[in-house]
Amino acid sequence: MRERLLTSPLEEQQKKAYLANVIKREKKTNATREKLELKYRAAVKAKDDEVGIGRSLFMSAVFDLSNIINYQKFKDGASFCYCAYV
Repeated sequence: MRERLLTSPLEEQQKKAYLANVIKREKKTNATREKLELKYRAAVKAKDDEVGIGRSLFMSAVFDLSNIINYQKFKDGASFCYCAYV
């Protein structure tokens, strides 16, 4: 109450306008932050998917190579050997 007595109507109006401006900027900032977070999550998911595909291709190639090596050993008369790289 004492503060109200010490401020003029013009000062109070300026204070209200300033607070309204701060609230408006905060809402805009929050909206921008939310959009950026969504883009970030989408980019991380895309990268994780890409890495997962690369890993599965790599593991498939390792398995195929292991099969080729085992086939060659079997063809040459050696005992079966399973290379567990997977």
